[in-house]
Amino acid sequence: MIRLRLALELDYDIAAPGCDFIFNIHAAHTERQRVVDESLTLSQNLLSRIETDPITHNRCLRLSACPGPLKVSYNATVDLEHHFGQPGLIGEVPVARLPAPVLSYIYPSRYCQSDRLHKLAMREFGQQWQGYSRVQGIRDWVRQRTTFASNTSNSNTSAVDTLLETVGVCRDFAHLMIALCRAINIPARSRLASTTAPTLRSGRPTSTPMSRSTSATAGTCSIRRAPQSRWASCASAPGATRPTWRLRPSSAPSRRRRRASRSRQCPAPMGGC
Repeated sequence: MIRLRLALELDYDIAAPGCDFIFNIHAAHTERQRVVDESLTLSQNLLSRIETDPITHNRCLRLSACPGPLKVSYNATVDLEHHFGQPGLIGEVPVARLPAPVLSYIYPSRYCQSDRLHKLAMREFGQQWQGYSRVQGIRDWVRQRTTFASNTSNSNTSAVDTLLETVGVCRDFAHLMIALCRAINIPARSRLASTTAPTLRSGRPTSTPMSRSTSATAGTCSIRRAPQSRWASCASAPGATRPTWRLRPSSAPSRRRRRASRSRQCPAPMGGC
């Protein structure tokens, strides 16, 4: 079991007439991630509500802020119970047996145009053994043909752009890998997290935060032998580890400061595919 203590602080200067926010900062309640305790502090006296996605279990905080400064502070203690599986025993689930909640993860999307990469994916990976090793093969193919470089993409960059330009950041590696997996009917999605490396301090295990740039992963395949299909993680960016939890905030205190616009449509950044 790994215990993480999270601290997140966001600062905003809000212009008139105010702004609506949707934050995705709360740690999710999942089968293998338990939120021991948590607290949320808002500098303004506001009504807020938390909504939980029934499929991903991600939680969204909604609020309408008034003009002026706004500080959002979130703290939590989270226990993680990892599920480990042998890569050689992780097989793909045929499309006919895929659970309904994962069907959306084989379709093309805004950033992962799997329909445009079908011929390429079939030529490169269509004849490989259908299991975790094929996903690893896709990952290695992406890494060999894509160079990691900061500030080389923007909010419009898609998997096809990354394929053609052969350069990107961690998100772009994940999008390209996801698109190639979906192109051969392997459900794939991105999982954003702050990866940690367990260390020992004074004889007690702790968690040391690592770079966020390696945190974007593509969770792919379903484990056939499990009573219920599980997502298996496969890190997409060079040097990335394999986080297997749904965790948005950093495991170390962080601060961000933004100026909210007058449009009343200024949600906090949220990852997606």
